Amino acid sequence: TLPPIPRSPRPAAPLPAQIRPIPAAGTLARAAMMISELSPEYHRPPPHAAHLTDLARVVADVERYDAPDPSPPEKLAADFRRVLTNLGSAATSLTDPCRLQIWKLATRLWNAVVDRANSAALARGPSARAAEAEIRQAAPELLLLAGCPDEVPLAAAKAASFFLRAGQEWLDLGRVDLAT
Repeated sequence: TLPPIPRSPRPAAPLPAQIRPIPAAGTLARAAMMISELSPEYHRPPPHAAHLTDLARVVADVERYDAPDPSPPEKLAADFRRVLTNLGSAATSLTDPCRLQIWKLATRLWNAVVDRANSAALARGPSARAAEAEIRQAAPELLLLAGCPDEVPLAAAKAASFFLRAGQEWLDLGRVDLAT
């Protein structure tokens, strides 16, 4: 058998915060209550949460093009005009996380628009094609509104690519005025 390990004569140092025991539930609740009392801003929704929720809802509507009762493209285009107007009025006060979320939603929108363009299930009349082009145009407009976040690699090149492809769609429809 091995001899016992001798104990150090100095007192044990306190445990680092990462490995300290978890306090009892009541203590934790009291601490949370004190934090919320000191920092009520943590319980408020982010400044532009309503705009982002609205944008996410409209993007989800675009993604549901193959649902049994999809939203007509004209309604979706009108929804994006409204969302872009609301976000545009708040553009100067958008936070960095909000700008990044807009980028993510714009990318989801772009991917949904490409899926819609490749789908045979959608109506292809002239007014529907113009509305689809307007929905496609919303994606680069959102990127422009959000700016170029540091977290997005090659953000300016991606935005330029979206604008180029949206402009090509307008040219295909004979709308040179909207392609520029």
